[in-house]
Amino acid sequence: MPGGARDAKTSAALAYPKMINQQYEYGRTPLHGACSSGRPESVRLLLLAGARITILDKNKRTPLHACAEVGDEQRLWELLSRPEVTRGHIIQDRFRPVFGGRSAYRAWHAEGIYSPETKFQELTNIGLVVKILLSAGSDVMAVDSHDQSPLDLALLYDCQEMIEALEFSALPLMKKWLLEPDDPRLPTLLALKKLNSSPLSDIESEDLLCQEVYDNLSTYLHFLNFEEIMWIAQNGGNITGFDESKPVPSSGESLLYIAASTGLTQLVETFGTLARTNDDTETVRGRINEQLAVNPDYNPQVEKLAPKLHVACARELPNMDMIHVLIDKCGVDVNAHALVHQSGPGPQRWANIADSIEGGTALHVLAKSRYWWQLEALKYLLDNGAKVDALNENGETPLHIACTGTNFPAMNWENDV
Repeated sequence: MPGGARDAKTSAALAYPKMINQQYEYGRTPLHGACSSGRPESVRLLLLAGARITILDKNKRTPLHACAEVGDEQRLWELLSRPEVTRGHIIQDRFRPVFGGRSAYRAWHAEGIYSPETKFQELTNIGLVVKILLSAGSDVMAVDSHDQSPLDLALLYDCQEMIEALEFSALPLMKKWLLEPDDPRLPTLLALKKLNSSPLSDIESEDLLCQEVYDNLSTYLHFLNFEEIMWIAQNGGNITGFDESKPVPSSGESLLYIAASTGLTQLVETFGTLARTNDDTETVRGRINEQLAVNPDYNPQVEKLAPKLHVACARELPNMDMIHVLIDKCGVDVNAHALVHQSGPGPQRWANIADSIEGGTALHVLAKSRYWWQLEALKYLLDNGAKVDALNENGETPLHIACTGTNFPAMNWENDV
């Protein structure tokens, strides 16, 4: 872990030790809540700040047990996102703020818009949360006040991703309960409950419904689980956006772009060196020219062709796990430049893709410090060889960008440099 990030987490744990592990009325800690939300970054940050995985709530459930409740948590958020009066009841919860949405209007698929409205670009990934907890030493054999293990709760709550992640604990559990090795009950239940295949796999790849998902993946992303997205990647999804043998999404967003912008770290890790696809601006220009030779109307949004490190760094929600994977596992270039439209008077959104020029690096993106988590990412890039003297299309270094900001992270980094 970079020194700056470690110091920040250590200082948080020292300054607020009670807050990090504070138990409220039902004995739950912030880590219990983060686990039931299915948000890997929240879990990671709490663990780095000193959250304890062994604290039990009033039902003697560990944070690993809490992962099984992700389905209930999602349903609570969905209820709160609807109008206040639901079935004659007023639903209020000050800890689950209600986001303004389109629930009082016609469904998105019945109007001219082509995408459902979501507050954040993030999918829950309870499978990854479970793996993070296991890596931190969580006990899969711990039982609550009803003698139920985390796997038992996952089966009870039909949490399929958690069942997949904890299937290995079935045999030790059978031994713990003194069951015979050939007792068929638990293995049969696992076979019935666990996620064996994606519903999409039942659709022929040439089917119009399947093609609709391929062509508009960003639209349907909210309705897919991680296993389904993995299936798409392995069965015809356009990973880089430049694969001519596969359909290019109408949004111009490749699977890599979608994964990097939504925090799907496991998916990006499976792509390996393909994550470097847009790291060289000359190579990207060459591909653009190839596309233009075939289709003169080809004119995607230039941001969709940015290096994946740029995409990950621009995300509103914490994306440190993605940045670690891109740099440490995929070997992306931390000093890669992105293509941008030439500066000039008037809006640039309709500028021709062929006239794009070389812009800034991921360090320029982070130096804007729009979101609180970017200071940690900025220090991590510096620790991994990011050049502070890199120039963007206007001849500015990242320090120039940081000095124009008035927020706390920008000032912090300015002082560090």
